Amino acid sequence: MESEKLEQVWRAVCDQVKSYNNIDPSQINAFFSRLQPQAMSEDFLMLTADNDFIKTWIERHYVDFIKQALMDLYRTAFTVLIEVDIAAEAAGANPAAPAPATGASTAAVPAAPATTAGTATGTPASDGGHAAAGEPAVVQPAVQQTATEQAPRAAHAAAAYEARGHEELEGDPYDEDETDGPDRPTSTLTFENFVIGDSNRMAYSMAVAVADMEICEKLTPDYFASQKELLDGAAAVVVDANLPRESIAYLVEHCAAPLFVDPVSTVKAEKLQGLLSHVHTLKPNRIEAELLSGVKITDNATLHQAAQALLDQGVQRVFLSLGGDGVFAAQQGETHLEPICKAKMRNATGAGDAMMASLVWSFLAGRNLAESCAAGTAAAAIAVESEETINPSMSAEAVLARAAK
Repeated sequence: MESEKLEQVWRAVCDQVKSYNNIDPSQINAFFSRLQPQAMSEDFLMLTADNDFIKTWIERHYVDFIKQALMDLYRTAFTVLIEVDIAAEAAGANPAAPAPATGASTAAVPAAPATTAGTATGTPASDGGHAAAGEPAVVQPAVQQTATEQAPRAAHAAAAYEARGHEELEGDPYDEDETDGPDRPTSTLTFENFVIGDSNRMAYSMAVAVADMEICEKLTPDYFASQKELLDGAAAVVVDANLPRESIAYLVEHCAAPLFVDPVSTVKAEKLQGLLSHVHTLKPNRIEAELLSGVKITDNATLHQAAQALLDQGVQRVFLSLGGDGVFAAQQGETHLEPICKAKMRNATGAGDAMMASLVWSFLAGRNLAESCAAGTAAAAIAVESEETINPSMSAEAVLARAAK
């Protein structure tokens, strides 16, 4: 997407967020001015923040409103990725985010909106006027402050961040809606004229990944039919919803090898509806599982119901990502909840692929449900801890060691 169009989209998103109840527009102006849109496709938006504090604050308090605004504007569930602009942070060009100041009037941090697959949920709800326990309330920032006036506020913000113990942002390293490659781009930019710098290196990588998705259109049922002997003789076949639906249908109906299926994103997961009867392993996130099971997940009981609905469609194993709550695994007669494997995220690319690879590896090694789940979350955590797409430290020994912790 061209930069001017991308800026227009971002302004529309900001305006939409400011229209929600219990949202202070001046707060949005103050915080969102520290974000820059970098890349966008039909269900993916990447932003950069000028420092880690802003990134963390936005992810904690506003990213769900950004997703809701995109849903309201485009009727599509978006993946929103926020990275730190390394160049801006290193240069120290911007002070820390606005933060509570003594005597300032406060505005509560609104509760994050609940989103269901494929539908807009309306205006995000308020949390009743109270900030989350243990965290400072978002306040009305002063307007047109000088650098001298901003300094105490920046110090206060930094102190608040320090007081929370430099908590690592617990994203969902196994959730393809957080880390997968987006759909094909809507722009006419070429890679030949793309200037790569520290602040847009991630955006460039994402753009390359988007372009590479076009090869999936070449993987037709006729092509797979020509390779049927090879497919049938495989120990396992990994399929994702980047493939055309008719190609997925062919593999489900004709491939004799165990199928491991990744829905990839909420939009693409729709291709899998009615095609789960011969799937060995399915790796959805919460929203994808709701879409494919027909069960809205609101608590532990509905979580089990959703997983069982997928098993009843013919899936043998389900590994359902729950964000910060870990991964819920299920097969007929057995369930397991694996806590999130904490990681210091340095690269959001490849975590879901690493988890799927580990699930296949565990299957081939004969590991049980719980062991497979632990190995999958461990591999995903290792994947995001390197700036390289494939962590050089990734190995069978490293995965087993992390899984055992």
